[in-house]
Order: sequence, then structure tokens, then C-alpha cells
Amino acid sequence: MKNLVIVHGIGGIEREMYFQHLKSFCENLGLKAFMPSLGSYRNGATYELWKKYFDENIASHINSDTIFVGQSVGTNFAIKYLVERNLNPAVYISMAGPYDILKFRTDAPESTRNFAPYAKTFKPSQNEFDNFKAKPFAKYSLFCDNDTFFEQSNLENYSEAIGSNAILVKGKMHFGFEEVPELENLIEKLVNKTSRKLIQCARNYKDFSAKTTIYAIKKSGI
Repeated sequence: MKNLVIVHGIGGIEREMYFQHLKSFCENLGLKAFMPSLGSYRNGATYELWKKYFDENIASHINSDTIFVGQSVGTNFAIKYLVERNLNPAVYISMAGPYDILKFRTDAPESTRNFAPYAKTFKPSQNEFDNFKAKPFAKYSLFCDNDTFFEQSNLENYSEAIGSNAILVKGKMHFGFEEVPELENLIEKLVNKTSRKLIQCARNYKDFSAKTTIYAIKKSGI
């Protein structure tokens, strides 16, 4: 793994207070972290606007060395964008991703009324869910047992719809405000797993020419 791309929710990057800590954490692991500020519902955020920014600034960095993370509405953006642009990171991780972005808890904060009209532009079709599920990279979904905006069943349905490994986190609501050790541990394991495979490639192949090294890496499935 060489880089990490993370997409914030409809509330804007300012709400995701753990992002800066996560960026430092990833950089300490040797990953370059891309954390674009894409705007929020307060300034008219839509899927098309976010897509335009990604096309111009981020898409060229998404490849088989990328960990792609989506937070809340960012998880819906990930499905639509990666399918539409036919991009394949090494790993995808969703954070508090809802299957139905417009189906809120009955006791959700009043702010949901403000951002719902913008959030609906990110809602994937069933065909997009199916195409994303068929993509060849590993997928993980982290969600909490006390999410502020969505019922747990909505979050579980997202995980099932994309064929991901579900990880239930206790007591962190919709993420955003605290560090998330479960996410950091997962990223560290993924990076270390890749490093071990590269070391094994070096041990298995005596000819260290560029051509042979590339073949060894492809053969290993990295």
C-alpha cells in the first residue's frame, strides 16, 4: 500500500475531527494521505460537484496501492464514483455507511432535514450497488451500535449489499469526533500484510530485475 484516500460526509471535513489524527497515523505507516475538503450541504454539496473535484485532483492517485475510505455520505459517493469511473483500489473501507441514505432514525437530529436534499444526489442505484459488490478488491464496513443518524439494520444492509466484512464498533455513534482505533488497527494490518508479501517475494525470487520483481508481485496477489 502506498496511499490512502478518505472522503468525508455531507457535514464537511470540519466535522470529521479524527481525520487529522488519522492522517498523521497513516503517514507514520508510510502512506500518503489524501483528505480533500469537498464542501458540505451548507454550500450546496452534490455528487456532481464532488465527482468533478475527484476527476481533476484525486482519480489519478487511485490504484492497486490505494486504501479508499468513505465516511457517511462519502460511502455512497465511493460506490457511485468507483463504479462510474471503473476504478479499483486495493481495499475499500466504509465508515457508518447507510444502504438508504435518506432513511434516518426517527430520533435523528433536526439537521437531517437540512442535508437530505443534498444527500439524495449521492444515493446509489441498486445496479451500482451490484456492480460495486462485483469489483475485485477487499471490502470492510465499520459501523456503530448507537449511530446518531441511521438504524443499525440500515448500516448492516449496506455492508451486505457490497459484500464487505462487517465490523461492529461500540459506542462511537456516527464516528467523526473521536479517534477510531478499530480503523487504525485495520489499516495497520493491511499495510503490514502487504509488506510481508513483498518480503516473501524477495525471498522466493533470486533474480531481482525489475521485470521479475513485477511478475513476483503480481503472482503474490498484492
